[in-house]
Amino acid sequence: MMLRNRIAEIRSKKDVNLLVSEIENNPEILDELLMLLEERKTRQSMYASWVLSHTAESFPELVSPFAKQILELFKNSPHTGANRNLMRCFMEIDVPEDIMSPLIDQCLEFINDPNQPVAVKAFSIESFARIVLKMPDLANELKLAIAHIHLLNSPALHSTSKKVRLMMKKNNIPF
Repeated sequence: MMLRNRIAEIRSKKDVNLLVSEIENNPEILDELLMLLEERKTRQSMYASWVLSHTAESFPELVSPFAKQILELFKNSPHTGANRNLMRCFMEIDVPEDIMSPLIDQCLEFINDPNQPVAVKAFSIESFARIVLKMPDLANELKLAIAHIHLLNSPALHSTSKKVRLMMKKNNIPF
């Protein structure tokens, strides 16, 4: 498994971007990347999820078919950094309808978990907001989640909240 060695050698964003470029030309690498993530080894998961999140950012259409698998990776995730990167994927890809409900549940779990870092909470809010753009009737639930975390007094969460409010306003969703 040559990808395992490549992941182990990642030390910078430049290394990540090189691998993302290879994935563009050979999307089958994503299957192997997800297999590495399923092994749930801390360092390997961290770097593999980093590559996956950048792939989702650059080529969301390549990652979208794996949305259900990515959602499953949150179960027993070995590292909050992997959670952050995996949630970032959902900010970029077109989330299939059949996993929207479980993804919302996962977002709310992260938002309400006092042990999750601020970045995981912020990315969960943004992922939830992208679903609300497709299903505006969920806006109140997102609004309640944001009100709950607003008490944490984190600049990153305040910024994310403001960004989400503007997103809702721009899309004429009462918020």
